[in-house]
Amino acid sequence: MIAAEGVAPSGVIAVDKPEGPTSHDIVRHARRALDTRRVGHCGTLDPLASGLLLVCVGRLTRLSEWLTGADKQYTATFRLGAVSDTADAQGQIRTVHAGAPSLQQVENAVANWSGVIEQVPPSHSAIKVDGVRSYERARRDEVVELPARTVTVSRFDVEHYDYPQVRVVVDCTKGTYIRALARDLGETLGCGGYVEALRRTRIGSVDLTAAIALDEIKECVSEYPEKLWIDPLTALRDQMPAVGVDIEGARNFTRGRVVDARDVQTESLSAELPHTSHLSGPPQSSGSTSAAIQSVEVAVCLGNALLGVGQMEDDGLRPTRVLTEPTP
Repeated sequence: MIAAEGVAPSGVIAVDKPEGPTSHDIVRHARRALDTRRVGHCGTLDPLASGLLLVCVGRLTRLSEWLTGADKQYTATFRLGAVSDTADAQGQIRTVHAGAPSLQQVENAVANWSGVIEQVPPSHSAIKVDGVRSYERARRDEVVELPARTVTVSRFDVEHYDYPQVRVVVDCTKGTYIRALARDLGETLGCGGYVEALRRTRIGSVDLTAAIALDEIKECVSEYPEKLWIDPLTALRDQMPAVGVDIEGARNFTRGRVVDARDVQTESLSAELPHTSHLSGPPQSSGSTSAAIQSVEVAVCLGNALLGVGQMEDDGLRPTRVLTEPTP
């Protein structure tokens, strides 16, 4: 999705962030390249980390909360035998004198931090404590005690082990700190551990194959715009199903009006809504015992064009977030 010539650009860009710059540095770069201020990223990557960063532009910055909430995948190298005050290679490193654990011990320890877990974020994080970033307090040598949060680590696999390095793949929910996994793994093994290298490889349904290098953004803007933008529906695929509307439904939706349930194409909702048969046909008779449809969040499309996000209910489709100008 991109606006017509002369109109502010709008869309989602998948960037392969290099090590070094912050996520906000990437946003500043995109603002200059696109000549627009309305740019934001979906899910911070530490300066040490590389990999996939989704950047929303223009009206599609309204998708940020859904894209940020998608599950993530990372590859990482943990270094055992030492600890870091930041839980990564950029902190103050202290050697821990302990024996090298076996591969079996490492895999057993990894199992302790898989599934639904309670994780304490690193003290050097952007979480605010009484209005102040945790990392700012930690840098002032203040004692920082952050509460544990519930996260899900659906995959935590050891890909290669050659002490002191452990290479892992992690699939996890929003809010999971890979640095905390390295720290906690090291504590479980009794030898310490921190993140030596980190790369994000997937956000929801988008992986690195869709990403462009940071220095390609400006060239793509002028020469290859079709390479710059990813399909926002692809980015939302893991977050919600999609439904279609006709031109009249699009007019109603983009003007903030409820779209009649009979005018919504709901085939893709079959898994989420078992009682959708009457949505595409006439209302059921008053004697019907069919259960009411549960409310479900959906991506709303006119053909292949994403119009926005809505709430599908028994009586119709209610606009939640409109991403386009009103349909003429």
